[in-house]
Amino acid sequence: VDAELIIYGGTEPDAKVTLHGQRVKLRPDGTFTARFALPDGTQTISVTAESSDGVEIRAITPVVKRTTERPEPVIIKEEK
Repeated sequence: VDAELIIYGGTEPDAKVTLHGQRVKLRPDGTFTARFALPDGTQTISVTAESSDGVEIRAITPVVKRTTERPEPVIIKEEK
């Protein structure tokens, strides 16, 4: 089983948004969505938004942890 992480949000349409330092394309209304593979372990996601005039910068850092348990298989035998 694999898992994905979806990051979404919104800001002013003319702002500059980055995830892990990579620019994110905004929709005309300023919203965005990004999908990432979610492997086991801790994922730290840096997100910044900068106003078009450079006066305001906001940052948020979600931290997501995934742990997959893998128990031994159960075999059921049918009796004849």
